[in-house]
Amino acid sequence: MVTWSIEEMFKQGFLKKIPPSRERAQKSLETADRYITEAGKDFNVGSDMSAILTAYSCMFHAGRAILFMDGI
Repeated sequence: MVTWSIEEMFKQGFLKKIPPSRERAQKSLETADRYITEAGKDFNVGSDMSAILTAYSCMFHAGRAILFMDGI
């Protein structure tokens, strides 16, 4: 398994500095909220795998919001 430091991820171009954006962070949080609502619906009807994938999408967008706030 390959593990890189955050400095290496910047060096390799996987991450880059951008101006921090509250607006983009807010949009990502709104997307995360929609995904977690859908995950709950999926779970309630017994669609476990769909709920897991949708919850993952929620976490992705929540993490993305943090990066936007930090200017990454």
